[in-house]
Amino acid sequence: MPQLNRNRKIWVYLPPDYATSNRSYPVLYMHDAQNLFDDATSFSGEWQVDESLNRLFEEGDNGIIVIAIENGGADRLAEMTPWSNPSYGGGDGEAYVDFIVQNLKPYVDANLRTLADQPHTGIMGSSLGGLISLYAIIRYQEVFGKAGILSPSLWFTDDIYNFVTSTGKQADVRIAFVAGEQESSDMVPDMQAMYNTLRNVGFSADELSFATDADGQHSEWYWRREFPPTYQWLFQTSTVLEGSVQLRGLRYWPNPSVDTLYLEGLPASNSAWQARFYDGLGRLAKSTVVQNDQISLRDLISGHYYLVLHNENDQWAVIHLQKVE
Repeated sequence: MPQLNRNRKIWVYLPPDYATSNRSYPVLYMHDAQNLFDDATSFSGEWQVDESLNRLFEEGDNGIIVIAIENGGADRLAEMTPWSNPSYGGGDGEAYVDFIVQNLKPYVDANLRTLADQPHTGIMGSSLGGLISLYAIIRYQEVFGKAGILSPSLWFTDDIYNFVTSTGKQADVRIAFVAGEQESSDMVPDMQAMYNTLRNVGFSADELSFATDADGQHSEWYWRREFPPTYQWLFQTSTVLEGSVQLRGLRYWPNPSVDTLYLEGLPASNSAWQARFYDGLGRLAKSTVVQNDQISLRDLISGHYYLVLHNENDQWAVIHLQKVE
């Protein structure tokens, strides 16, 4: 890392068909590489990123390249914090993120078959790694189109809220927030405050996912469990819809909805419009068809969903919907 005059080992995960295909792939940059792939090098258990991605590939996922940066041990706190804390120090995060964008990413794009554009480039981390991932996507919105923010250490500094407010929305992104209710008492409220800050500066509800788990703890086992659905929400839906024609002028009501969603403006189609509901982590919750410009919601539990409408003519729309009782 020339910005900090330090060296870091980089781990690389390649999709199962990388050696036998000529395809290019999205790229996910991750921190704390020691904890992602191997129990022997982990702090307290690995994320099983390679096993999870291999399984998803076998189930039909298109595959992704993961570039993971080892943490610096004693330098970890400093490198993953963009500002210093009066009690803990830190503040090398700006230089660390510059290294990823200015040095590491150009090398990866030059030497691997990557989809190097913003919609296909993501960053993800947990704890302080969640904090620096959020900083990275806000600072470099033209570079990172997706960010997985797991159990972020937003307590470290209020400067992150001010930074989001002063920077604002500059590009379309997807940001997934995940935290457990068994973490610190400030974790979920802090994350909710950041979600609200992002909404206030112009990021839409469709760009943000917010998920909490009653059993979630500040632990590698929890992040291991939540990695696959978080990755899927960030990358999968955009892959399914890639190349389709987005609808304009579609109206829908009411939202929030109780038992029926009404639509107006769907173009005529030779086949029924397909409707798929995904929860906040990209998991399919319901699949049905539109009938008489209506969709029944009676078998959905209360919560927030992404409704994807799609027809055989490759026309589509995505609606952020709240189901209530």
